[in-house]
Amino acid sequence: SILAIYASPYVYAQKVTKATQPSGIILGMHTAGSSFKSYVVDEQLNVKPFYRNIVFESYLAYNFDSILCVGAVANFQIIRSNYQSEHNLIEVGGFLRYYIPIQFNVKFFRRISLYAEGSVRVANYQQYNRSEFFEDTRFHFMLYTFNAIGLNFKIWKGFQLDLAPEVFIRNSGYSRWGARIGLEYHLSNAVWKRK
Repeated sequence: SILAIYASPYVYAQKVTKATQPSGIILGMHTAGSSFKSYVVDEQLNVKPFYRNIVFESYLAYNFDSILCVGAVANFQIIRSNYQSEHNLIEVGGFLRYYIPIQFNVKFFRRISLYAEGSVRVANYQQYNRSEFFEDTRFHFMLYTFNAIGLNFKIWKGFQLDLAPEVFIRNSGYSRWGARIGLEYHLSNAVWKRK
């Protein structure tokens, strides 16, 4: 039993190891928030209502050291419907990502990297609820996003799948939760390097 007590920290250290993200450029895109809805035909109006909300978010970042990444982001949202106003919504801004410097020393889990991220953006629209927007030609509406835990999963060479829950906070007082899924390419062609 004494041997087990002394051995357990060693076993734990072998399963959880320190990891660093190699420096380099990161290219990525997200499609979170896209939705397509069709409804039954309105017999009185003889039309079929529809709603299309397509979201495309692209970003460019650079990892300066083993855990800190800074980047720029642009979000485009296209809303088309035959029962409400159409919108072309744009957000631009910057973000900061912190890679959590640990990994589990198991073959599958070595493909995973965890991070936290926050962004500050300006938009050409203000949102008051899920369906109420005020659109403008100027970019003067503030938007903040934050995710406490995101996940990168190495697919092949520098390609990584990105998954993260995200909260959106607007200066109108409206906030909502969402989830994003995307694809990244790390020009360093590596995910983690163990020390």
